[in-house]
Amino acid sequence: QKNERTEFFLDSLWSGGLKSSGTMFGLVAKQDIDITAFDFHTTLKGNEGFQYIEVYEKDGSHIGSEQNEASWRTVAHNLPIESKGRGEATRIQLPSKIQMKRGETKSIYLTLKGIEELRYTAVMQRMGSVFSENDDLQILVGSGNSYRFSDVYPQRMWNGRVILEKVPSTGGSVNEPALNENTSSGANSNAGVASPESQSESQPNLPSPATPARTFLTTLWNGGIKNSGSMFGVVAKGNIQIETIQINTPFTGLIHFEVFMIEGSFQGNERNPDVWSLIAKTQVQGGGEGRPTIIPPEAFFQDFIVKRRSTVGVYVTMKYRPELRYSPVQESVGDIYVENSDIAVLVGTGNDADFGHFYPQRMTNVGIGYKTVDLEVVSGGSSQESDKAQNTPAPSSLSEQRQSIATSRPTTSEPSSGPTAAPISPSTPTYNSSPTQILTSLNPTNQVLSLETTWDGYVKNNGAMFDIVTKTDIKVNAFLINTPSTDLIDFEIYSISGGHRGNEQLSAAWSLVASAQIIGGGEGLQTIIGSEHFHQDINLLSRQMTGFYITMKNSPELRYTPVGDKRTGDVFNANFDLALLIGTGNAYPFGNYWTERMINLGVQYERVSESNAVEIASASMAGQPFASINWDLEQTGAANSFGWTTRSNGFVVRYSAEPSYICQGGTNSMTQSGQATAVISVPGPTQLYFNLRGQGEQFETGYEMMTLEIDGNVVAKATSEALGNECSVGPVVITNEVPSPFFLDPGHHDLTLSFTTGDGFDHIGVYYELELSFA
Repeated sequence: QKNERTEFFLDSLWSGGLKSSGTMFGLVAKQDIDITAFDFHTTLKGNEGFQYIEVYEKDGSHIGSEQNEASWRTVAHNLPIESKGRGEATRIQLPSKIQMKRGETKSIYLTLKGIEELRYTAVMQRMGSVFSENDDLQILVGSGNSYRFSDVYPQRMWNGRVILEKVPSTGGSVNEPALNENTSSGANSNAGVASPESQSESQPNLPSPATPARTFLTTLWNGGIKNSGSMFGVVAKGNIQIETIQINTPFTGLIHFEVFMIEGSFQGNERNPDVWSLIAKTQVQGGGEGRPTIIPPEAFFQDFIVKRRSTVGVYVTMKYRPELRYSPVQESVGDIYVENSDIAVLVGTGNDADFGHFYPQRMTNVGIGYKTVDLEVVSGGSSQESDKAQNTPAPSSLSEQRQSIATSRPTTSEPSSGPTAAPISPSTPTYNSSPTQILTSLNPTNQVLSLETTWDGYVKNNGAMFDIVTKTDIKVNAFLINTPSTDLIDFEIYSISGGHRGNEQLSAAWSLVASAQIIGGGEGLQTIIGSEHFHQDINLLSRQMTGFYITMKNSPELRYTPVGDKRTGDVFNANFDLALLIGTGNAYPFGNYWTERMINLGVQYERVSESNAVEIASASMAGQPFASINWDLEQTGAANSFGWTTRSNGFVVRYSAEPSYICQGGTNSMTQSGQATAVISVPGPTQLYFNLRGQGEQFETGYEMMTLEIDGNVVAKATSEALGNECSVGPVVITNEVPSPFFLDPGHHDLTLSFTTGDGFDHIGVYYELELSFA
């Protein structure tokens, strides 16, 4: 790591995500060095880029001294800098060198004056633990700090670089110094990349060579849904011992945890406690929002050993409190979500307490702390791969809770992009399912599936009307609605064949199909009207349109959302079974109404006829004029493992962006782009349903862009949302230029799907995809 001068350097990371005026972090010298400069990360540039910065140092750790100005020495005061902007390093050239002796610890405080534009990243590692190191230096996890020696935000990692010169050795002792951590190089940590766990600063001794370093593999920390527990799989590539588990919960009180294990895959045994073994039990204090809650090694009854090439299922659950966080994911249950050279963590389920109902395609927010072991010298249990058949899981219940979202966007949820049934996965995890596996996972019978609209709210009234267009025979099991009320509510549900338009105030045309008194779920949680309140089964036949009117009798507290970019009757969301159409907001009963409104809704249903189910990989699929779509794929700027992929015989096509170099773990600095083209032929008038979706950057809009054209006409676009969050990912913003479905005349039609990242910054975990179906 040597540049063209005589300087050497060590980076922390450049992910961004958070900002304040300043940051504190620790440094440990592994040999005699002189620090000559620091680089840091800010989005300021141009006229705003001319700022002043202050630099302070202190001996030893800064922990406990963040607000004690008297313990710090000034290195630079009112030092002028010219900020270079997003993705670039801004240099702080020190007026005098900071000298460090081998084994010495110092703390650094960098702060802008009067402006909160210094970028850093929230991390899972403890304060004072090693985040990054090379042969010369270690960088320790620190804090974000308000100006000046004011508010402190722990477990933050400064985005930047230390510039140093090596001081020639003058001889003397050759004994290794007692560093704060182990000396494994390259200890940068990010989700999906293992890094040795460091010891606290009060325990400076290095582990002996006979004590393997503990390594962490982390999934994600986004939350999105909460419940009592979650199941996931772990595959060992070598012999390992799981020592500690970190989970995500906003709760800060005392939590009762239990951890269960099953050899082989857990699928088919989600509700069978007899085949699971209790391996850990503890009471710990919850870490709270954004901080890991740790199930420590002493909580385990015995060594949790997983043998090479073995799979185990893990069930982590809270007793008495549904506050464990996990995230909905696109991957199927049993697919690899994240891996390193030692282990892989597999997509699992969210679970009610005591092996209750479960919710597939969920990824536990979890960090697995483990070490590699030699089984010849380790006592304890072992794991063997199970050869049990993969049974279809039982239908999930209707009681899963969504966590509240930030008040600036209350109760928002990404619309479901397809059925969320528990899929049947192969025993060996893979990244991509075969067409047969996709067919199986999308077409199980008697499974509770779901499709949602939005949970943005913003407008309330007594009720709302909407239409459902079915592409296969289904039975509705429940409607989920959005209300802030927690009172007892009188609900009525009406239906009408052929759709609601033109019948908004014609009560005689409607049939009452359900009535109920239900306690409202309240702000941010779904209120469920289940089939036990239906007067009869709500069965919807294939290729039919049915209107529904869900209303409260005495309370105007049902939430829906204006959709000014679309019209009543347009498709809001669709999958291969049904489409949910934009409707109206309505006063009770059958009173005034307001068009271009989308009820905040979830429909839970099951297919009632396998013969009518939409089979993606079958030439005989209902309504499909052909068995597959053949795409011509072109791309630039991305490695071969990224870019275009297709599945479901070409009815789904995706572009996955390679992570940007400024984001943690990323390497790509180029603009990535591509085009997918296909020609289809339909024998008669055909409806083409299109659904763009994905996950995009959250810094700026208009850079990432996917565009769908049919016969040269732009019909839909997807782009990122502008939230100012660097190197973070969230749902993309969809604009349909024309409503779905798009009506095709008989003959040939050209499909063109284009994608670009627009630049080389902030793309991490990004994918955009198109799903097509026909009727």
